[in-house]
Amino acid sequence: QNIAYPHVLAGTSCILAEQTGSGKTLAYLLPLLQRLRQLEAAATAAGESSRAPPKSPRVVVLAPTAELAAQVATVARALTKHLPLRVCCVTGGKNPRTQGEMLKSGVDVLIGTPGRVQYLLEEGKVLLGGMQALVLDEVDVMFLDDTFDLSVIGAAAPAASQFLFVTATLPVAVADQISKEFPGVKKLWGPGLHKIAPQVEEVLVDCSGPMEEERNEETAFV
Repeated sequence: QNIAYPHVLAGTSCILAEQTGSGKTLAYLLPLLQRLRQLEAAATAAGESSRAPPKSPRVVVLAPTAELAAQVATVARALTKHLPLRVCCVTGGKNPRTQGEMLKSGVDVLIGTPGRVQYLLEEGKVLLGGMQALVLDEVDVMFLDDTFDLSVIGAAAPAASQFLFVTATLPVAVADQISKEFPGVKKLWGPGLHKIAPQVEEVLVDCSGPMEEERNEETAFV
């Protein structure tokens, strides 16, 4: 969090990579929410409306699963409990019409799965013209999924948008892809990246075949 905070607050596009349980969600949510409050203060001082326009979230967080999206939304709602900021979570399996109505009333932080956010975008229920930041949480999972396509959401994002790529593991292929598609992205590695978290024991279990069959380096994990 200490490493990431000033860069995220400044609007710099970053890769945030650190082990599970290190507080990455707070590392990006806290400075992003602070920036939104600063934007609201500036709008109020200029005599302009500080509320998010209908359908136009200012921060979008993409998560590969509905479960992770719900977890991030829980944290975001706790952080904004006493702030005039609205959080909305959209995932598959829920009524898109209801989600569209929530977005129409104005949302500051939109959290959801890529497929549902893209669907709402294509249906005109969400607009990204005023988006300040796009977060890809567990970006390694999304980039290694052949069905994941960021092109539609990325094309709708303003050119000046901040992109944050968050991960607990960073395969070389994913790091290279991000660097290629987003030149100049700042790489922020935590000291625990690719290390076992304290009090966690990792056990490797080979489940690639019947127990009675011999396993060796050629037959295991086939």
